[in-house]
Amino acid sequence: MVRTQLTKILASEMFCRSKRLSDFLRFVVEQTLNGDGDSLKEQVLAEEIYGKRAGFSGAEDAIVRNDARRLRDKLREYYAESERDPVIISIPKGTYTPVFERNESFRLAAIVPIPSSRAGVAPPWKRPAVLAAAAGCLALAVSLWIWSTSVTQKQPTSWSVAPVTTLLGFEDDPSISPDGEFVAFSWTGSDKPGQSDIYIKSVRGEALRRLTDTPASEVHPVWSPDGRQIAFVRSGQGVFIMSSLGGSERRVSDGRNPAWTPDGRSILVRQGRAAGRPAGIVQVFLDTLEQRQLTQPASGEGDWTFAVSPDGKTLAFTRFLRNGVADLYIVPIDGGEPQRRTNWNCAFGKILWTPDGRDVIYNVGYDYPLSLWRVPARGLRPERGSPILLPMNAHSPSISRPLPGQPARLAFLKVDAKIGLRLVDLEAPLSGAAIQSVQPLFDSTLVEYPGSFSHDGTRIAFTSGRSGEQSAGGAPQLWVGHRDNTSLRQLTKLDSPEVRAPSWSPDDQRIVFEASVGGNSDIFVIGAEGGEPRRLTTETSIDQFPTWSQNGAAIYFSSDRTGRQEVWKMGADGSTPMQITRNGGSEPIPCLDGKSVYYLHIAPGSPRTLKQIPIGGGEERVVLENVERSRWAVTEKGIFFLTSEPGFDALDLYDTATGKVSRLGRLPFRVTVIGDIGRITVSRDGRWALANQTDRWEADIMMVDKFR
Repeated sequence: MVRTQLTKILASEMFCRSKRLSDFLRFVVEQTLNGDGDSLKEQVLAEEIYGKRAGFSGAEDAIVRNDARRLRDKLREYYAESERDPVIISIPKGTYTPVFERNESFRLAAIVPIPSSRAGVAPPWKRPAVLAAAAGCLALAVSLWIWSTSVTQKQPTSWSVAPVTTLLGFEDDPSISPDGEFVAFSWTGSDKPGQSDIYIKSVRGEALRRLTDTPASEVHPVWSPDGRQIAFVRSGQGVFIMSSLGGSERRVSDGRNPAWTPDGRSILVRQGRAAGRPAGIVQVFLDTLEQRQLTQPASGEGDWTFAVSPDGKTLAFTRFLRNGVADLYIVPIDGGEPQRRTNWNCAFGKILWTPDGRDVIYNVGYDYPLSLWRVPARGLRPERGSPILLPMNAHSPSISRPLPGQPARLAFLKVDAKIGLRLVDLEAPLSGAAIQSVQPLFDSTLVEYPGSFSHDGTRIAFTSGRSGEQSAGGAPQLWVGHRDNTSLRQLTKLDSPEVRAPSWSPDDQRIVFEASVGGNSDIFVIGAEGGEPRRLTTETSIDQFPTWSQNGAAIYFSSDRTGRQEVWKMGADGSTPMQITRNGGSEPIPCLDGKSVYYLHIAPGSPRTLKQIPIGGGEERVVLENVERSRWAVTEKGIFFLTSEPGFDALDLYDTATGKVSRLGRLPFRVTVIGDIGRITVSRDGRWALANQTDRWEADIMMVDKFR
C-alpha cells in the first residue's frame, strides 16, 4: 500500500515538476520499507541523493535540511488536495525517516449517507431501487479498498530492468525485433569515432553483428513487421531498406525517422521543411515509391516522431510547436482532424503503440524522474496518462509484437549525461594555435546552457535544472551568477518546458528571455535581482530570441506571426510591435551604433547567412555566410562566431570595419550541440567567451521482460 501511494504521489503534477524532491522521497521511503530507516542521516542522504563526497559537512552546505523542509511542505500541500488517499506518508520534523499511516478518511468515504424520512412517506433509503444502488456503491467502495491493498501484487511498482548492451562508445536508437529476440541499434564503435553503423545483437547473449559499414553515419534502424528487413537512415542520403541478414540495400525516400505500417507494404518518414512549411509525415509505398502526405502542420517545427496502430488504421505522432514544446496527437491514417491526446507542452521523444492497440507509450522530457508514460489512444480530452515506473530515465522506447494475450519485451535507452559551462579567456596566451585558458563555471552534475554576459562583463545569465523545481519534462530555469563563480542565484520558477535566451538590458538591471507557458511561446522580462516575470508578448505565434536595443528603449525579437520567422521590434514594455525584415529572419542582435541590426537569414535548402538591416527596415546586406544558430556574438571588437572544422571547433572574428575574418584559435573542446539550445556567447568587450562542453555522455540499451 505504501509503494502504491508513493507511485501516486510521484506521478502527481505537483511532484512531476521536481526531480530532486521526487528522488529524495523515493529514496527515504524505499530505505525505510527495506528496514534501513535508522540509517537515514544527513551524511548518507548527501552522498546517496546528491552525490556529495565523503567528508560532507551539513554546517557548510544545508542542501539536505533545506530539501527535507521543502519536501515536508510539498507533502502537506499534496494531502491538502488528496485528503482521501488510503495512505499518508509524512516526514516528521527533526528526522529524515518517513512515517506511514492509514487514512481513516478513506474508509469513511465508503459509508453511504442516509437521508432523514418524512412522516407518512417511505424514506428514500428504504426504497428497493435506492437500496440496490446503495449496495452497489458500497460494494464498489469495498472493492476499491481491497484493490488498493493488493494492487502491488498485480502490477509491479517498478519494472525489473536488465542491460542488453554495455559497449564502449555511444549506442542509440534501439529497435527490438517483433519476436523480442534481437535488438538493432546504431553504435559509434571504437574504430570510427563520431560515425555510427547499424548493429544487431541477441538479447540473450553477447553475439554482435554489424549490418552496415560505410563512411557515412547510419541511424534510426526499424524492424519490418515480419522481422525480415530493417529500414534505417543514412546521414545526408535518406531512408534505406536491407535484409536483417545483411546484403544489398535499397534507397526508398528522403527524410528521417522511418516507421513501418503493419502490413509491411509502406513506410512512413518525416520530411523536412520545404517551401517554408514545417516538417510533415509522408507515407511511401514500397512497390512504386509513390508518396502520400499524411500530416502537414501550418506552423511550428513540425511533426517529429510517429507510429501506426497494430490494425493499421490510426497514426500517433508528436507535433512540435517549437523546439522543446510538443504534444502527442492521434489521427485516422486515411485522413481527418488530428486529436490532441496529451497536455505536456514539452519535449517529446519516440512513441509506440502497445501490442493490443489500446495505449500509446511515449517518453517525455530529458532528465525527468518519470520519463516513460502510457496514455489511452482514445479519450475525450488531453491528458498525461500514467507513468511506467522504471528505476531510471528511459529514452527511445521500442516494443516487441507478441501473440495476443502474451507479454511483450520493452527496450529503451538509458542515458547518463553531464554538460557543463566553460569560461574562456580570449586574451590569454595561445599554445600554438590552441586556446588554453578554459575553466568550468558553476559546475554541477546536470545539463547547463550558456546565456549571456552582462554589459559590464561581471555577471552571467544562464539556464540550469539544478534547483529541482523543474517544469514538465525537466526543463531548466533561469539563473545568474558572477563571472568569478560566486553569487549564484535562481531567478525564475516558471511552469515552462523552456526558459532560455536571456539578454541583459544596457543598465544591467533587467533580463529579457523567452519561455513557453501553457504551450504559448512568448517574451518575458524580469529584474536582474529576481521578482515576478512580466510577459511582453501574448500572440499565439512563436516569439523568441529577444535582445535589447542599445538605448534600452526597445526589444528586438523574432516571430512567425506573419507565417514565417521575421525580425520584429517592440517597446521595452511590449508596446507597438513593428516588423523589421520581410524576407525571413531570426536571432536579431543590434549593432553597437544603434543604427542597424544583425540577424540570421534561414531559408530551406540554403546555408544560414548573417545579414544586416537598418532598424527601421530597408535594404538588407549580407555580412557572413554559413553562420550557425546561437553560435555568434556582437562585441566591441567585431562579430565572433564558431567554426566547426574536422576534428576541432575554432573561434573566428569578423572585423566590421575591414570586412576581414581572422582566427583567434582552436578551442580545446567541442562545443556541445543540442538542437538549437546550445550556445556560445562573448562578453561585450571581447575578453570572455562562454560555451558548453559535454563532460559525460554514456548510453546503454536496457530491456524489460514480460511487459504488459
